[in-house]
Amino acid sequence: MERKKYAILALLVGAIIVLGVMHMGDNPDWTLPVSIRAQEIENLSVDIASQSISELTIRITGQDVPVTIKPAAGVTFNITGDVNATVQGTADINIKNAEITVDVATVREKASEENKLGYGDNFASVDPGTSETITLFNNTLGETVYVELLTLIVYAPLTGGTTPNLADFYGTFDFYDSGGVRFARIYVNAQTDVKNLDPAIPLPPGGYVRLTVGNSGSSAAYFAGSVVYRKS
Repeated sequence: MERKKYAILALLVGAIIVLGVMHMGDNPDWTLPVSIRAQEIENLSVDIASQSISELTIRITGQDVPVTIKPAAGVTFNITGDVNATVQGTADINIKNAEITVDVATVREKASEENKLGYGDNFASVDPGTSETITLFNNTLGETVYVELLTLIVYAPLTGGTTPNLADFYGTFDFYDSGGVRFARIYVNAQTDVKNLDPAIPLPPGGYVRLTVGNSGSSAAYFAGSVVYRKS
């Protein structure tokens, strides 16, 4: 009788094990809660790949360190709370119910704040029926600079001369590389004496900018030009 009891018990245990193994194949995906509290972690790397997750929620509290996220293409982020974010690259951002401070300073304004703007200028006189060329800026800085603005002014007659007619004066700003090869030319006249360049023109190390002014009138006059450039 005892042997029969043990045999029946063994059969029941075996049946339970078999049924358990068969049922495990139909179990839902596991939910694994992870809680890290009051820990000093120098580097925490989490790699989630090839998973079908309807929503991934990450809460980071009590941290004073930057959080860097490198998403795959097409990933959508929903960020709640107070966030200081720097985005490099292309981003489509939708911000709702938030107080936003946006720094919209231009590259020129930033360059001015950081003392990265420089200037070059020169002057000369030009007689009727001739042209005169002067060098405004030689790039001896050892780096490429970006010319943002050019100016030309015909501002006074020579001693004893008559007041010049601005329509009689025309000019060209010529850009040269370190080998003396001209790679850009900007046309101007004395009636439009400021030329904003957008985009700026890169001037390589050893390059230079010259201004040529022609006088088709009957009065000699003084003229001057200037260059505003930005260092990188």
